[in-house]
Amino acid sequence: MHLTLHIGTPKTGTTTLQQWLTANRAALHTQRIWYSAALSEPANRKISVANGDFDASRREFYRFGIGSPADQAAFRDEARSDLAREMATARSAGCRHFVISDEYLFQNTGKPEACERLKDFLGDGYDGVTVLLHLRPQVDVAVSHASNGNMTKQPTDTALFEAIGPGTKFYDYDTLTTAWETAFGTDAIEIVPFKRHPSMADCLAERLGIDMASLSPAGRRNTALGLSGIAFSNALRIPAGGHAVTEYFYRELRRDGPLDDEKLSIGLPLARKVQARFDDLNAALAARFEGLFPSDLEPDWEKYERPANLHRLDAETLLEKPLNAATDRLVTSLARERARTHLLRARIARSEGNEEGFERHLRKAEEHLAIARLGDDDKGRNDRLQASLLALRAEEPRRTFLQRLFGRRR
Repeated sequence: MHLTLHIGTPKTGTTTLQQWLTANRAALHTQRIWYSAALSEPANRKISVANGDFDASRREFYRFGIGSPADQAAFRDEARSDLAREMATARSAGCRHFVISDEYLFQNTGKPEACERLKDFLGDGYDGVTVLLHLRPQVDVAVSHASNGNMTKQPTDTALFEAIGPGTKFYDYDTLTTAWETAFGTDAIEIVPFKRHPSMADCLAERLGIDMASLSPAGRRNTALGLSGIAFSNALRIPAGGHAVTEYFYRELRRDGPLDDEKLSIGLPLARKVQARFDDLNAALAARFEGLFPSDLEPDWEKYERPANLHRLDAETLLEKPLNAATDRLVTSLARERARTHLLRARIARSEGNEEGFERHLRKAEEHLAIARLGDDDKGRNDRLQASLLALRAEEPRRTFLQRLFGRRR
């Protein structure tokens, strides 16, 4: 059984891929392809959380209840055991490929020691490994990040793009890829240029021999913010929850699609200036990997010929502090109500004997409650919800009427 490890990068259609793999899990099993569920889904986020550096500001650490390096170590041990069992099950089922996908792996384990730790985490339940890396030109990725709500301490403005360079984490493909080569070997790394192969689902189908005719197609939803949405994002710097609360709020803003129609445009001169900073590094990367060319990491310059509007985001706003405070209260309150709703749905699912639905809603309740607990507006209600969640988790599954009836007859 061969392991295919898809490590990103973000902004290459990773969410679309992961949702497609999850939706087609049963159909893929019939073709002897196994997409990991033990590492969470749709994205196998547990693998980067378990093996990257401890970072309490990441939403995933809140989601999985990791508050310290010791918590992370225990989480890693549990996730490693779960993965080993799942790989054994896949092998017993006759699967020929085992797939893991987490786009955060590329940057969060982009150090030699982290890659070695990850290699140990994967164990020996497979016969060979291919590390798939989907790369876009750096300036395209930077614009995509900005258009989806740049959740860093620095707002999206001209200064942000002026600061992007080889020393910027995530954009230095050559250095980050070297860490993966050190752990897995250059021959195990396959770089897929986004410019030529924008769909990783199609790429996997070709490499793994997947018959797409029996699978549901991979959809794509545009979640980009328009210019006014990015301006709102610039003012939205929530101190209490940091990255986690801000990301939650953006998700709500984008629930019905883009906030407006005017797309961010940085203009051709700035786009060329940013991309030129990576020319030498990209050439070095292409020289090491057969089939990768410097032109694969060269943007389509025509799309940058639209008049620039980035300068309109440079103005300061006086709304930042009151907006942050109001949004912090709104987000944590919304998350608490969502947690309450999923707890109720979990109870209903269990009363119907639907353990899969019970687990799904309980996980959602845990995720939303983790966000709610970041705020300090109502600690008592959060604590009571947490107690209810733990009590429900500890309850024995209920049998339905038919289960009880047939159980008595036996």
